[in-house]
Amino acid sequence: MTHHPIANDRRQEGNVIAILLVLMTVLMLGALTDQLVTIARPRHQTTEEVLAQAREALLGFAATYRDTHAEQSFGYLPCPNLDNDGISSLSCGLAQVSALGRLPWKSLDLPNYRDSTGECLWYAIGGRAKGSHKTSQLNWDTQGQFLVQDIAGKLQHETSPHALPLAIVIAPGRPLPGQESRHTQRSDQCADIGAPDEHLENVDNRWSSTTHTGNIVITIGDDTKANDRVVWLNASDIFERIKRRKDFGADIETMMDDLATYLSKLAPNQLPMPTKTQKGVALLIENYLATNPVIAKKNVIHHWRDNLLYAANGDSKAFVLELDGRVQTCRAVLFFAGERTPLQRRSTAEEREDWRMYLEGVNAKTFPNPGKYTGTRSFRPNNSSTDIARCIG
Repeated sequence: MTHHPIANDRRQEGNVIAILLVLMTVLMLGALTDQLVTIARPRHQTTEEVLAQAREALLGFAATYRDTHAEQSFGYLPCPNLDNDGISSLSCGLAQVSALGRLPWKSLDLPNYRDSTGECLWYAIGGRAKGSHKTSQLNWDTQGQFLVQDIAGKLQHETSPHALPLAIVIAPGRPLPGQESRHTQRSDQCADIGAPDEHLENVDNRWSSTTHTGNIVITIGDDTKANDRVVWLNASDIFERIKRRKDFGADIETMMDDLATYLSKLAPNQLPMPTKTQKGVALLIENYLATNPVIAKKNVIHHWRDNLLYAANGDSKAFVLELDGRVQTCRAVLFFAGERTPLQRRSTAEEREDWRMYLEGVNAKTFPNPGKYTGTRSFRPNNSSTDIARCIG
């Protein structure tokens, strides 16, 4: 038999080349897979980043609302953009009624943010927090009007009524089946708004009501059934920032001083008797407002009257108030109850009538009877649940 060493060598070289090609293919596929994973991750990160920046802008808007709206109170949020120009609409429904539209990016001094699929951001605002057709009371106990849940119906936030979102920013993601009629986005302008369900999944049909003031459900999920991604803010988020403003604390202290001064100028037998409702303050507030204070001061009282408490006992100095370490005897005591503690709830009319949902410690035990009370003169943002008090001699 004749051997052909050259042919064998060529065959071996061919095998080596084939093996190398297979290895190169595997390595290339692995690199491509890694690249795809790397690309996929920032898609969600980019959406999360723009949502976070939009949320931050809304918080800033609420915290500085009075800086651009003279004599108004802090905390209000803009209406959505309803005509696709990036500017908050001047009106977005009746008082208490929530509204849905695009994020008003120009009004928030933001770029025209898009999610990772190029879709413009949407924005839902609760009727209790919108700056158009304002409610007369917005404070850290104001309840939101949205429920954010997954496709299984599980809430994505705490169940307490106080945790409900007041506003939501929504990234719609790519069109899902049934949303094929969605208008194409342009690089310089958002597409026509169209129907919300062309962009958002499981849109609660109560959006179409012009009078609905209850809770509206926002559903989020996976990439196949409900791919909207959202961020939200509630009253605690908003007032966590507002309460650190010096002029916020000054508002509360001035309100307390004005009410105390009004009471101190009355003869002892002319002090208004505490009412059985509204934690004793109803007649006091009515009489004080009749003196016609300036609008800004009226607004502070309207927004924070639920936190005011008043107790009196005729001409008798039966109240003992320890105020910042100094003990005083008083014919009446006036309190501004601070933020809720973890054990307090102020979500129902019954809870808002219960002084124990406002006052702390010995004050909650003694009110409204004569006895010993404690408090401080000044609002302290780092200890915002402390009762602020005034002694009416």
